[in-house]
Amino acid sequence: MALNQTSDIVDYLTNNNGVAFKMKPGFLFALIFTTFSSPGFAETDSISSHWWGGYTLDLGLTTGQTSLSATDTDGTELGILTGKMGYAPFFSLGSPYHFFSESNFGYNFQYAYSSFSFKAQDVRGEDVDLGTSAKGNFFYAMPVFFYNFGTRHFNSEGKGHSFKMGTGIGPGYLSAKGDIIYTGTDQSKHNFNIKEKHALTLAIYVLFDYRYNNWVFRARGGGPKTYNNGLEYDLFDFAMDVGYAIRF
Repeated sequence: MALNQTSDIVDYLTNNNGVAFKMKPGFLFALIFTTFSSPGFAETDSISSHWWGGYTLDLGLTTGQTSLSATDTDGTELGILTGKMGYAPFFSLGSPYHFFSESNFGYNFQYAYSSFSFKAQDVRGEDVDLGTSAKGNFFYAMPVFFYNFGTRHFNSEGKGHSFKMGTGIGPGYLSAKGDIIYTGTDQSKHNFNIKEKHALTLAIYVLFDYRYNNWVFRARGGGPKTYNNGLEYDLFDFAMDVGYAIRF
């Protein structure tokens, strides 16, 4: 079960050796979080005066799938490892939605940490067991900037409805080990091991979030990408959630 929610933007470089941060990610995360959380920078969607106002505990059911693709320097997709589509209970601590002045533009923080295990590959849109496998874990954290339709300020009872579309970019981590068949080229089998300096990288996130009173309907996707031995590895974690928000 994955614990999801909340985080941050990062200044990043790419070079011939892979991906590196221009600043230490821990320091950069703290700096940006402090800036965006400062009083007066933006107003939240909660009318509560408490510092914890606007936070929610979301409980419900989630379904989704995780995949890991390998691409060469020419942009040719070599192969895609896939996990099983499944259902699971979820819980997440949601950060407040902040708005810029009186506009419908705003942001909140998202984070996710999860492990994965693949035993199939995508072949022409079908998940096929080719005898390959991989396992690992990933993490990302970033602010997600959105546009809001509907209610901006939910009261303490959570009355209202809203629909938010947003995207974010920030630091991520991807560690994976296994093998893959290059179904997109010569059908050859290759081992890979993403670790150490290549594991800390960049992540991208997309969010669609609809709330009716305290009910949450959400589609989200994203994940980190990194470079290892001349190839790009892109993890995509997609999920759809249905749940109930407990507001603080």
